[in-house]
Amino acid sequence: MSRIFRRWIAVAGLVSPLMALAVPIADHLMPFPETVLGPGQLAVVANELDPASLETARYYMEKRHIPGENLIRVRFSPGEPILSRVRFDALRKEVVSRTPARVQAYALAWTLPIRVDCMSITAAFAFGFDPAYCSARHCATTRPSPYFRSSSRAPFQDHGSRPAMLLAGRTLEDVKKLIDRGVASDQ
Repeated sequence: MSRIFRRWIAVAGLVSPLMALAVPIADHLMPFPETVLGPGQLAVVANELDPASLETARYYMEKRHIPGENLIRVRFSPGEPILSRVRFDALRKEVVSRTPARVQAYALAWTLPIRVDCMSITAAFAFGFDPAYCSARHCATTRPSPYFRSSSRAPFQDHGSRPAMLLAGRTLEDVKKLIDRGVASDQ
């Protein structure tokens, strides 16, 4: 397994900006309204040609209470680590056209691809393909995200980008464990 792929899996386990945060207050859980995106504001994108992608989407939506109308099914050949820019542009255009207006972020329910040419697949979905987000050297600085340091609860509405995360792992069971850890960390 490539070092880049292992890094993406590790990052996917740590990234939780889209997860609902809660703190105990007395005997109740009180959400932080200034940082939480609700289930209706997240679209899950799944690849119909990849059974693991469909199962990941189903499982994540069930665990996170995401409404069925927020599932966006697409079709592309699974298993390749890098998606061509041409194929990605068509795929993203399709996803954007089918995204409900209330949706502020994406969860991508597949393990591969992880890149579009020189961009991460999550950044490419968030911003569209833009070479300014590519690094000429490994881990060098790129154009900053317009959402960086923002307190906005509506990144698409306020900044024109929908942050994206990748639900990925070596196996479907690994992905389900990742999702379960995220849910368990809410409280």
